[in-house]
Amino acid sequence: MKLYGKRRAIKSVENRIRLHRPDRDAIIWALDVDNHFAQVRIQGSDTLIKAHFPKNWTDQPYWLQLGSCVRIRHRGGNTGYIEIIGEGRAIPSAQAGGSTPGIGTLADAILTGLVVTPGTPQGMYVAVSSGTYRINGGIYVFTAEPITAPLMADPPPMIMYASSTITMGQGEYRVSINAAPAAGKSRYDLISIGVDGTLDYQAGAVANLATEPTIPSLAADHLTVKVLWITETVTEVDNSVLGGSWQAPGATSFDYTCSCASCEMPWNGGDDFTECTMNLVIRDQHGDASTDLDGEIMTITMATAPGHTGDIKGNLTGYAGAVDDPSAQSQITGSTVWFTYKRDQTATPEIAPVFGHSITNGAPLLCSNSDGLFKMVLLDNVGDPIGG
Repeated sequence: MKLYGKRRAIKSVENRIRLHRPDRDAIIWALDVDNHFAQVRIQGSDTLIKAHFPKNWTDQPYWLQLGSCVRIRHRGGNTGYIEIIGEGRAIPSAQAGGSTPGIGTLADAILTGLVVTPGTPQGMYVAVSSGTYRINGGIYVFTAEPITAPLMADPPPMIMYASSTITMGQGEYRVSINAAPAAGKSRYDLISIGVDGTLDYQAGAVANLATEPTIPSLAADHLTVKVLWITETVTEVDNSVLGGSWQAPGATSFDYTCSCASCEMPWNGGDDFTECTMNLVIRDQHGDASTDLDGEIMTITMATAPGHTGDIKGNLTGYAGAVDDPSAQSQITGSTVWFTYKRDQTATPEIAPVFGHSITNGAPLLCSNSDGLFKMVLLDNVGDPIGG
C-alpha cells in the first residue's frame, strides 16, 4: 500500500505549524510555582501573557524567578498554549512602565551575625556579635566593639580561664540584664537594634507565673535581636534562658519529708514494726507548690525486683498485708499527699524499699530527691544503712 501522498500532507501541516510558532524572549512579571505557570511580557507589549512550564521538574531552574529573561514558544496543535522552554537571550523592552517588574521593600531582618550568647564568665548579661541587618529596605552594620576583656587568672601566672570562648585579642559586647523578679513572677525582656546602630535593652512588665508576660513593644525603626524570658530563679543568663519561653505552670515533680529524721528509720529492738510517714509536696516546673493534681489519686508500689520488706498504707487504703507487690493509694489534697511505711525487722534479709508511683489522670512525676529516688533508708543495729 502506497501512502506517499498522506505523508506529504502530514509533513506540510507540520511545516506550517513550525513556521507559525516562533520562539520569543520574555520577562517574568509574576510567578505561580504551585500551579506551574508565569505571567510574562514580550517585546513592545505591556500585556501579561500566561506561559506554562513543566510540572515534572524536580528542581526549579535558577533563571525561573521574578525579573528573569526566559524563552517562550507556542505549542503546535494547541491554540493559545504557550510554554517556557528555557533561559532567554535578551531582556525585552516593554512599551510602557519599564522593562523589569517592581520589587517591593524587603522585610526587616537580621542578615548576618548579631548572635546573642551567654557572657564569659556567665552573669546577668549577654554577649552580642557584630552583624548586618535591614530596616525599611536600608542595610545597616553593627560592630561589636569590645567593652570587656577576657578574664585572666590572678595572681600570676596570668592565664585565660579554660572555659573562655573569646579569641585572644578580642572582647565581647555586653548587654546587661536586670535582676530577676520576685518569687512567683516572671517577665520578658527585649534586646533590639535601630537604624542608629545601637543595641537597646527593655525590661518587660512583671507578671505572675500563671500568666504569660507581655513582650515590650518594639520601637519604630527597630528590629528584634532577642527576647529573653526571665524567671524568679535566674541568677545568670545561660542557654536555657536564651532559649526559654513562658509555659503555663503544671505539676512536674515532688519532694518529700518524713516523720522520722532524714527519712532514716533507726533499729528498734523493742518494736519490730515501727512506722514512718512520708509527706509529699507536688511542685511545678518553677519549684512552687502546685495544686494542678488536687483531688487526683496517687498510687505507690514496692516492686518485687530488687525486692522489698515491710508494708505501706495511704489515706484511702490500709496496709496491704502479706502480698508480693504491696501498694497503697492516697488522694492528693491541694499540693500535698501522704503515705506511711511500716518496717518489718523480722524479715531475713531486710531490704530497704524504693517506691514507684502512678497518678490517676496524670503523668508520673520526677522525684527531686538528690539521687532521684523515692525511698526509705533503714538503719541496722549499729546505725549503718542496710544495703548501703
